[in-house]
Amino acid sequence: MDKKVISNDILFAAVKDLVDEGRPVTIRPKGDSMLPFIHSDRDSVTLERVGGPLSVGDIVLFRYKGKYIMHRIYAIGKDGITLMGDGNLNVMEHCTASDVIGIVTGLTKGNGRRIKPGKARVWRTLKPLKTIEGFVLRPLGEEYIVIGEGIAQVDFNRMISMNSTAAYLWRNVEGKEFTVEDLRDLLLEEYEVDPETAAADAAALARKWVEAGIVSE
Repeated sequence: MDKKVISNDILFAAVKDLVDEGRPVTIRPKGDSMLPFIHSDRDSVTLERVGGPLSVGDIVLFRYKGKYIMHRIYAIGKDGITLMGDGNLNVMEHCTASDVIGIVTGLTKGNGRRIKPGKARVWRTLKPLKTIEGFVLRPLGEEYIVIGEGIAQVDFNRMISMNSTAAYLWRNVEGKEFTVEDLRDLLLEEYEVDPETAAADAAALARKWVEAGIVSE
């Protein structure tokens, strides 16, 4: 039997109709943006209608600039959802919850092995971050602040308080590209803490810095 190859746009438009009806759909995605988790034309994913709140790490099918894309949620904020392919660490998309068509609930590898999508916590630690130029660390009593210092004046509206641990990390990454793994390793070098706690604390702090606008992704 001859195989017929159709574009992702045509395929996902049909998938959207089925998912909207509440029917699970299994497809083989095309493209390499979700490597190494999903391999093009080899692995299959099962998509279902979103049944509850979305969370960071979910893989979803969404509409973006007139196209259908299946990527992982990197962040959820007041302004919407930020997404990124596992193999696309330097490119992000932004959409709203209404743009999300379905969520990946299962993955079947090329060898037939079935696995759950998971939240890809390790993948998110590899995303490069960088402190934003113009923010300076200053001591304030027993703690510290990071404050935005413009050319003409100090902006007290952009002032972030830090404890000594956060200040230690900031000093070591200021002006550099870094990852959550780098923050974790710095914590392990300086403090008596187990790797799991260090990783969780590093991820939480990096997320806080990004949300505060003092670190860029």
